[in-house]
Amino acid sequence: MLTKEAMALYLSHLRGPDSVIVVNVTNRAIDISSVVAGLAQKYGLKATLIDAPNRSGIFLRSDFVLLTRGKSLDVPEIQKVGYPMRLDRQVPESRIWTDDYSNVIRLLINPLKKSRLR
Repeated sequence: MLTKEAMALYLSHLRGPDSVIVVNVTNRAIDISSVVAGLAQKYGLKATLIDAPNRSGIFLRSDFVLLTRGKSLDVPEIQKVGYPMRLDRQVPESRIWTDDYSNVIRLLINPLKKSRLR
C-alpha cells in the first residue's frame, strides 16, 4: 500500500534511523514512483531509485525505490547502482494518496515526458 497512513505504519516499524523501506515500483503503465516520491517528501525521507536491468534475458527489469531517514543510502555500493530521487518539487498534500483517496489515472505514463526522478 502506498498511502500516507500505510507509510506512517511502515515507518513506525523501522528499528533505527538507518533502516530502509524497499518499494517495488516496476510498472509499464503507471508511474508509481511519483507516489513514492510524494510520500518521501511528506515524511522527510531520502529516496534512491534502483534500476535493476534484465541481465539474464529471462525476466523483465525491475525498479525499486529505497527510502530511509538516515544515511544508509549514502554508501558507494548504493550510489553506484542508484539515482537519488528529485524531491525538490513540492507535491501538494491533495496529491498524496490516503486510505480515502487515490488517483491512478493521473499516473498513466506519458512516454514523451521525462521522469521526475533523475
